Amino acid sequence: MARKWWAALVVAVVVVAAFGAGYKVGSDNSMHEGFYTADCYTGIGVATCQVGNMGYGFRTAVNWTDSGGVGHSDSWPDCLPNTQVTKGVRFAVAWLPTGDGGSAATVVWVDCRNR
Repeated sequence: MARKWWAALVVAVVVVAAFGAGYKVGSDNSMHEGFYTADCYTGIGVATCQVGNMGYGFRTAVNWTDSGGVGHSDSWPDCLPNTQVTKGVRFAVAWLPTGDGGSAATVVWVDCRNR
């Protein structure tokens, strides 16, 4: 009976340690998303959305949802025409880890449903 108790205790300690390690790694290196609505400025194949004094952008392609609610991946959003300003665009930002130990804010999704 004592052997089963010790085995259960060891398993519990391993599970708690694995959860703690995963939580620590996830909180330091995972994507931290935020959702914003802002004015976006586009060039040819590039967009920047200004939230306060912070600019969030993407180049060439991004995941997005069209006005009919259909999701698209790795293409240009219909609601962001080239070389124009589009007011009130909803989008998601993720802080992605960079190779130097830092992170960079990147637009990962654009919502064109209300356009």
